[in-house]
Amino acid sequence: MKNKFDFHRFLRVLRFSWQTQPILPYIVLIVGVKVMYLIFWGDARSVFIPLRSDTPFLVFNAYFWICGWLYAGLIFSELEKSGTATRFLMIPASNFEKWLAKSLLAVLVFPLITWLTFNLAFKGFEILSLRSFAFRYAAIDWLSRDMFISFFIFYLALPAAYASGLTWKRFGILKGFIFVFVLLIILYQVIQAGFEQFPYDSSEGVLLQVVKLPFYEMDINAATRTSVNLFWLLAAYVPSLLLLASTYFFIREKEI
Repeated sequence: MKNKFDFHRFLRVLRFSWQTQPILPYIVLIVGVKVMYLIFWGDARSVFIPLRSDTPFLVFNAYFWICGWLYAGLIFSELEKSGTATRFLMIPASNFEKWLAKSLLAVLVFPLITWLTFNLAFKGFEILSLRSFAFRYAAIDWLSRDMFISFFIFYLALPAAYASGLTWKRFGILKGFIFVFVLLIILYQVIQAGFEQFPYDSSEGVLLQVVKLPFYEMDINAATRTSVNLFWLLAAYVPSLLLLASTYFFIREKEI
C-alpha cells in the first residue's frame, strides 16, 4: 500500500504537514514586516529618495530569500528528535507522499505566502505614507528582468537550504545559510568576471567572458550561446536538482 501513490492519502499527509510546519519562519515573517516598515519609513522621511527607489526591490529580496530559505531548512525539523521523527515516519503514507507534501510547502506554498505578505505590507505602508508624508514608491514591476533574476537565485539556492535541514542535525539551518552564502559568492564572482571581461567588440571569446545570468540578452553566436546554456545546466541546474532529489532519498533511508 505504501509504495503506491494515493492522491487522497497525499492530501491527508499534506494537511498534517501543514498543521505541524515550523513556527519560526512565520515569526521571522512578522518581525520582517516591522523591519521593512522601519526601512520604508526612513525613506519616507528623507528628501533625497526618488520615486523609483530601489529600496522596495532590495527589501523584497532580503525578505523573500531569508524567510523562504529559513522555512526550507526547517521543514524537516521533526526528524531532529527521535520522538517526532518516529511520529513522522509512522504516518501511513509512502515516503514519496511525505516528501512531496513537504516539498510543496517549501517550494510553492510558503514562498507564495511570503510574496503575499510583502505585497499586503507594501500596500499598507503606501496608504500610511501617503497620509503622513505624501510619499509613495513606484509600483513594483513583478515581470521585470531583475525580478526574474531574483526568483532565479532564490530557487537555485533553495535546495541547498532544503537539504541542510536533513543533512546536519545540529545547527543545520545555520550551516545551510553558510552553504548558500558561499554558493552565491561563487556565482557572483563568475558573473562579475563575465561582465568585466566581456569582449564587446567581438562575438568570440572564452566561455567565462560571455557567461551572464539568465534573462540577459547576449550578442553572441549560436555555438557560444549553446555553450553558455550548457554551462548553466551543468554548473547550476543539475546540482540544484540533485540536491533537491537527495532529500527524498534521505527520507527513504529513515526507516523505523
